[in-house]
Amino acid sequence: MGLGNIWGFPTQAASNGGAVFLITYLVMVFILAYPLLVAELTIGRYGASNPIRSLISVAPRNKALGSAVGIAGMLGVSGILSFYAIVAGWFFGFLIGPLLSAIGFDSAAAWLEGFSTERNLVLMVLFMLLTILVVRNGVATVLKNGQASDACAVCAVYPDGCLHLVPTRRG
Repeated sequence: MGLGNIWGFPTQAASNGGAVFLITYLVMVFILAYPLLVAELTIGRYGASNPIRSLISVAPRNKALGSAVGIAGMLGVSGILSFYAIVAGWFFGFLIGPLLSAIGFDSAAAWLEGFSTERNLVLMVLFMLLTILVVRNGVATVLKNGQASDACAVCAVYPDGCLHLVPTRRG
């Protein structure tokens, strides 16, 4: 499910027949999405490796095709993640901005809540680093051991209103 489905679903359901649309939508999701999910899980378990190697192991006689499909999948996922990273960066900015404004750092809050290429890139990179950390270490490990706080950078806002990233390491 993407953001388009989440945001657009109530409007589509209301304007296209309500329950009839809902039933048709759920049937199509089940017919199309469930087999793809099962296939993806099966290939992943069979290959027991990254997506490219797993697809190569499914078709060992045609390694070029398996590799090409795996790379195409990774590029597609990277494109989707880049979109979500920008949106999540906006979320971080609008979440932290009012907090900074409440404690008197109005210029930093304005930077976080304004739109600029630099702000989007900084917040996107922050989200990507957090995503990489969670994927690399596993969600349960990060939450159990508190590793997210070990590897993240602390955003320090100085009196001049500049936002500085200060890497930290506990222990």
